[in-house]
Amino acid sequence: MERLELPRDLFLGMPVLSLQGNRFLCIENHRGILQAGREKILVAAKPWSIEVTGRDLSIQRFTKDYMEITGYMEHIFFLL
Repeated sequence: MERLELPRDLFLGMPVLSLQGNRFLCIENHRGILQAGREKILVAAKPWSIEVTGRDLSIQRFTKDYMEITGYMEHIFFLL
């Protein structure tokens, strides 16, 4: 892995989260949406699930391994 200069998180299949303030969240390497609502979004990831809570949450972009969430995010939990 180090010889190939691959990012460790991508090699292991773990999610990569990028947060801009509390209004924009990008999740790479997810495994799907488990629940989606205006106050809570639950995303499957390896080896846990990611729960985002807040107000006016919305999934703006969604592909097989990438998603963008916008809204007023109050908490981000990692659930085993």
